[in-house]
Amino acid sequence: MGTRIVGLGVLCLMVSACNCGGEGPMDSGTTGGGTSMSTTGGGQATGGGSSTGGGNAGGGSAGGGSTGGGVADAGPIDSGVVDAGLVDSGVVDSGTVDAGEVDAGTPDAGTMDAGTIDAGLPDSGFDAGPGFDDAGCPLPTGLVLDAADAGFPAAGLRLWLRADIGVALINGRVCRWEDVSGNQHHFTPISGMPAWVDGGIRTGPAVFFTAGTGMQNHSVLGIDAGSGRTYAAISRSVDTVTRFNALHTGREGDNGIWFGLDTNTFMTVGSREGVYCTHESFDSDLPTTTAVRSHIYSINTFTVGGPLPSVLTYAADGQVRPLTMRPGGAGNGTVLNFSGANITYLGLPSPNHGGTYLGDVLAYDHELSPTERAQLEAALQARYP
Repeated sequence: MGTRIVGLGVLCLMVSACNCGGEGPMDSGTTGGGTSMSTTGGGQATGGGSSTGGGNAGGGSAGGGSTGGGVADAGPIDSGVVDAGLVDSGVVDSGTVDAGEVDAGTPDAGTMDAGTIDAGLPDSGFDAGPGFDDAGCPLPTGLVLDAADAGFPAAGLRLWLRADIGVALINGRVCRWEDVSGNQHHFTPISGMPAWVDGGIRTGPAVFFTAGTGMQNHSVLGIDAGSGRTYAAISRSVDTVTRFNALHTGREGDNGIWFGLDTNTFMTVGSREGVYCTHESFDSDLPTTTAVRSHIYSINTFTVGGPLPSVLTYAADGQVRPLTMRPGGAGNGTVLNFSGANITYLGLPSPNHGGTYLGDVLAYDHELSPTERAQLEAALQARYP
């Protein structure tokens, strides 16, 4: 199948409950199967597609891109865009079993697993060729961008996904979304792959999530369980009725120990923007819309027993909104123990969700100050004029 890298300018999702179903983001059940794949950025490439045969040799080709013709730029990365003179590594793989890299000419050890990608790792005995992992997805670039140079607050940044850089595609579908913050919190599909759409948010590209598509990262983004945090995203929805969770962290297999953005919240009073925090959902006073909207959501501490929603701050399009707790949650109106959280999802639309475009997605390891929040809002809008 055709494979390419969207880079120099190009989000996992689980099926969640609709706003009238069970409480937590996982009440519809999960779609398993481990459809994890790789990402790269840094220019456009086309190549081999995925292979279904077993034990094909990698051919000894160089992995990770071609060598550049000169030296890297002396200056810093400019406005979040990779400098044109940056040298590609062009290093031939060491010859070890894939682990996401190109083989040095030796087939993988073991047998092919029926063509199924395993939890983000290549299939044994399955090789799509140089520059691609065994699933046929372009290899990750390892690209790190300067958040401050792009106007974002830099302190405590744990995740930065950009829809214009670090999105790897197979036939226009996202097989990996690469974290360019330097923390390597890359996201891979867990069910159907979302689509990449040029011009999905104003003039900028976006990743388009619909029912049955989704991405995941098996971590809590390096943020301590008791720490405050901030999640942010810019999005455009074509569905203002069914539930959508742009970025959500919690405990796999648990419906309620979650924290994240929650559009058309569980038990919403009626199509409202909102948030979720450990068995409680909260409506803002703002109706959902098909227009582009930014979301910045913070908790100042995850100390157990903190009163909800007074420890939360939600801003939409730069304006802090009041939050009202919805009925039906299984919590007690306070922050519950978050220490069991172990996974982060992107997208999480309800089973019949019509679609939402996601642009930049960021996470910080603290509650942003009003000054930082204003800076983040301005940078999001500047990225999507």
